[in-house]
Amino acid sequence: MQTTTLSTETTPASTQPPILIVLLADTPIDAVKAERGTYHEIFSDLFRKSLQLAKKEDGKDRSLEVRSWDAVEGEYPDAGELEQAAGLLITGSGKLPPA
Repeated sequence: MQTTTLSTETTPASTQPPILIVLLADTPIDAVKAERGTYHEIFSDLFRKSLQLAKKEDGKDRSLEVRSWDAVEGEYPDAGELEQAAGLLITGSGKLPPA
């Protein structure tokens, strides 16, 4: 599992930010990975930019914790982690997990 906490706040919040689970169902091709990183990094960057844009529009600070599991390698969150999550994103798949 990879975890990245994103925030527009200048000081860390005292409460747990909403959790977004990302199931990584594929890996980027080498050219994309070299330029933009892993899918965890790509989606974390997208969500970071979204938080910044929302703050620019309404002035409100926001935070989000992105937790990614590599489904290609058979990694998945357990039931407790799913219950804590505010949302779930499954990336596109091009590979089946190992048998």
